[in-house]
Amino acid sequence: MCKHLEVSVYIIPSKDYFLNQRGAKVYFDINKQPLLEITKDRIVCDALAVGCSQEMIPLITIAEAGNVKCYRLPIELSEWAMTLVGFADMGENLFPSKVVFTKTKEGLYADIL
Repeated sequence: MCKHLEVSVYIIPSKDYFLNQRGAKVYFDINKQPLLEITKDRIVCDALAVGCSQEMIPLITIAEAGNVKCYRLPIELSEWAMTLVGFADMGENLFPSKVVFTKTKEGLYADIL
């Protein structure tokens, strides 16, 4: 089962969402979680954590413009997210790190720098 890489007590400030360990808002209804828009050929993010929702939707917590936000990732990155969760479960947490998302004709790719 995929889970968020952070192990902690979550703060529940409302009935709609909680704050993860990094302070990002995570909605109980995954459909309310904003999608990380990968519209360019390549974007670079300061990733703080990667994980999955209970519905197995990949999530990423990033630092942007002085704020911490959690985004849904496109479903095609599910295997990538689950692999990172597996590394964390074995004691190898790769975050925080910069992550490059690349969009090509063949698909969407994520690389940790």
